[in-house]
Amino acid sequence: MKNTSRLTITEAIALSGISRSQFYSKYINNGRLSKSKDAHGKLYIEKSELYRVFPDIKTVEESTDCCSKINTLEQQCVLLELENKYLKDQLEHYKLLEQKSFEREKSLQLTINHYQQSLPNPDKKHKSDKKKHKKTKKNKR
Repeated sequence: MKNTSRLTITEAIALSGISRSQFYSKYINNGRLSKSKDAHGKLYIEKSELYRVFPDIKTVEESTDCCSKINTLEQQCVLLELENKYLKDQLEHYKLLEQKSFEREKSLQLTINHYQQSLPNPDKKHKSDKKKHKKTKKNKR
């Protein structure tokens, strides 16, 4: 009996609607879509994994009875819950990055202020240079 939660690579490619080379280069080799091996070493992809990456895939179920429709809806619900969790995790990650960015900016601004305060005041230096210049002119006369 065939495991209905698994798809062969060929079946997954057919459902995705893209070429084999694109399927491997953009999804499998990139790590966006994970593949597994069964006990006999044959590669397969979980349907839920394929639906996660290709949420718009429409499959024709072998039977159209009420139970299979409920099963399909439950699978879609699980996939949406997983996607929701993934998106929430991403949002938290980006919030953390934003907070770290603000903290880094604040630290850099404090460093800039410190170095600006440690620099000599150009106005004071300019005035003292004028006084020295006046004294040297008087001495020359």
